[in-house]
Amino acid sequence: MILGRTKFETELQVRPDDIDMNQHVHGSRYFDYVLAARYEQMAHGYKLSMAEFIQAGFGWFIKTAHVQYHRPLRIGDLFVVRTWVEEIFRTGVQVQFEILKKANGKRVCDGYFD
Repeated sequence: MILGRTKFETELQVRPDDIDMNQHVHGSRYFDYVLAARYEQMAHGYKLSMAEFIQAGFGWFIKTAHVQYHRPLRIGDLFVVRTWVEEIFRTGVQVQFEILKKANGKRVCDGYFD
């Protein structure tokens, strides 16, 4: 498998506890969605579960997080979290992501984590 720009996708659904007072997903939940997707993608895409990753002596921490919002998600929406490793540094990686509404493929948000 070629790492780097291989894109992985995970489908999720908005839950009632994700909704804020404006009746759409709270901004902080998008980071949770990407993290949940990466856990699933490690096991199925990279063939290395998070438990195995930790047992090997590795871990994750976020130095920088950036998200740009384009349109809201609402309760019950199905969406796809797409992630890929954009760049590898000596001490880490940059993971790019985008979240798309499943119904129409429109971008909800995009961004990256270092």
